[in-house]
Amino acid sequence: MEEVEELIKEGKITEALKLLKGLKDSPEKFYYICLAEFKRGKLREALTNCEKALKEKQEPRTLVLHAYILYTLGYEEGIEDYISKSLKEMDKALLQDRRLEDDVEFLTYKANALYELGKYGDALNVIDKAISLSKDMRLHKLRGDILFKMGKYEEAIGEYQSDLQNDENLYALGFTYYTIGDYGKALEFLDKALEINPENPYYYETKSQVLLSMGKTKEAFEEIKKALQIDPDNPYLVSTEIEILSSLDKGNAIKVLSEYLKDLEEFGDVLCEDLEEKRIEQDFKDELLQLCKTDRSNIR
Repeated sequence: MEEVEELIKEGKITEALKLLKGLKDSPEKFYYICLAEFKRGKLREALTNCEKALKEKQEPRTLVLHAYILYTLGYEEGIEDYISKSLKEMDKALLQDRRLEDDVEFLTYKANALYELGKYGDALNVIDKAISLSKDMRLHKLRGDILFKMGKYEEAIGEYQSDLQNDENLYALGFTYYTIGDYGKALEFLDKALEINPENPYYYETKSQVLLSMGKTKEAFEEIKKALQIDPDNPYLVSTEIEILSSLDKGNAIKVLSEYLKDLEEFGDVLCEDLEEKRIEQDFKDELLQLCKTDRSNIR
């Protein structure tokens, strides 16, 4: 399997899979198919082959790969059960191979899984171990995210400042300053993030929220329009558009909601649920939510 492993390392996934196709079925064959499919982002195919391998042999490397796939699927598709299962697989692998305690990639996946499950104290302990073993600055971003969730905003800011060339760190700084009410600094870092990456709609959306909090409603509307130019059907962005319009033009806010529910009914529940949390005058919010409850056939 050395040739297959080398091909996968070189990114020659199709060639690796061709070689594997002609081999007799075995846990090793299924492991490498799983690895190849994972590397090219075919997560469901990877999951199927990992499970075939594990059915015959519970090797640490397969358990770890299985865990990584489960975490990635759980994160991308919002399936918490997959993330929980990924942690269990990592724990099983660790029982068989204690060297994983010093594997930075393994620790990073584990910290991410714990973070997504809301186990922030455990996640912090794991990421601290990873940081002690690696100088990878991306680990500090995750540590900052964990501290943010724990309400330790000043400590989170310190972690995000570890790499001010990274737009995600700059955005995180902007969002943290927004959270603690320092709107000037929030705008400063959001603008810096946008200079590096002007294609992320959420950067504009958060900027619009900051401006709205400052009472700059028209400026907020200009920013959310920029976000919607990038991702016009995103229910979270449309929710913020309606929130801002509720202060500028209630009739247009109702129109935007009605048209969205008519044209993109499959995302209507997400939009309406998000509207419940928006800063909208209560009587008008009730009117919007009543529209959400209206039979969609009537909207048509």
